[in-house]
Amino acid sequence: MRLLLVTYYYPPSGGSGVQRPLKMSRYLPDFGWDVTVLTVDPAYAAYPDPDPSMLADVPPGVTVERTRSWDPYAAYARLLGAKKDDLVGVGGLKAAEGAGAKQRLAAWLRANVFLPDARVGWVPFALKRARELHAEQPFDAVVTTAPPMSLHLVGRAFARATGIAHRPLNIQHGPRVVDGVLHIQNVNAYDSRLKGWMRRFHCVATRYLENDLGWRRMLERCKSAITSRLCLAEAAGRTINS
Repeated sequence: MRLLLVTYYYPPSGGSGVQRPLKMSRYLPDFGWDVTVLTVDPAYAAYPDPDPSMLADVPPGVTVERTRSWDPYAAYARLLGAKKDDLVGVGGLKAAEGAGAKQRLAAWLRANVFLPDARVGWVPFALKRARELHAEQPFDAVVTTAPPMSLHLVGRAFARATGIAHRPLNIQHGPRVVDGVLHIQNVNAYDSRLKGWMRRFHCVATRYLENDLGWRRMLERCKSAITSRLCLAEAAGRTINS
């Protein structure tokens, strides 16, 4: 199964935002996915936290495709006579306190032209390359991970062009489960609860992780109704009503 993972933040980008796509590209192959990462060329990127050392964490078996981008930060910097790196932020173009006419104009352009965010200039380049890659060897699925939110424009347009089913998930305004698939935040929350429960045991061997996960599932399912009989049945591989 071939998967196209579309992400703006990928090494040499640093910061917390790069961890999700990086770990997805690392662990999805363990579940049978042939992952291709589509990201922006660092020469055209606007990273708030560049970290070249993160390149060492890129999985060796993952194909990484990088494209150019039109970068409004560069134009904004020329307008203000500043360095681009001094203006890059995660959410958008930053205006100095007590902004003058140029800063106010740039803020207006940011709010009314660069929609949904200042990285929207990458969308046409990413979509073009995604279609080229699909023509060479079709993908079975595509995943877009934000921020920036403009990435989802790439995923939607690519899905429509290729016939891949589009399943948007917005946990703030919709269900957390679609067609039996959990939103990543549900998975993150469960992982956090499992780690919190296991921390008390200290130095639990990963070879028993599957068993530990089974016990944790039982605890969450049965809660205060757990009995010795129930635990013995679970250990024997049988589920009984609590």
